[in-house]
Amino acid sequence: NDREEWVFVEVFTDRGLRGLAELNRPYSSWPSVLAELGRLGGLLHGQDPRDIGALRALCLPAPLDDSVDLVSNNTAPRATIHALSAIDQACWDLRAQSLGLPLHKALGGVRPTHARRRSGKPGLALRSMSSYIDSSR
Repeated sequence: NDREEWVFVEVFTDRGLRGLAELNRPYSSWPSVLAELGRLGGLLHGQDPRDIGALRALCLPAPLDDSVDLVSNNTAPRATIHALSAIDQACWDLRAQSLGLPLHKALGGVRPTHARRRSGKPGLALRSMSSYIDSSR
């Protein structure tokens, strides 16, 4: 649509692999995100793209663990977070390629074909999403 602007990011390895990622319009300005992509690319040059946690640690100003909320509780500028998200995507793509797997399998594989839902109301049983869809027809 006319509101969406996209940038595609490629990360290359010395073994000829290419990881691909996409960025949609950032909250910060495009020039600042593109500048961060260049800065982070220089910082990460020569690093192992499969070690995604180590790459994040190099890019962010504070130690990062699973309890950190990247959007609200960090000291990195939004442009850095936005650029890092593209690098992160591309590195997951590279990691999957290096394992000889499709990306969805490297991320844990296919999930069941239907989700289970539980209402917040006591006494209501779990039902599959397909049963909700069927009952709405």
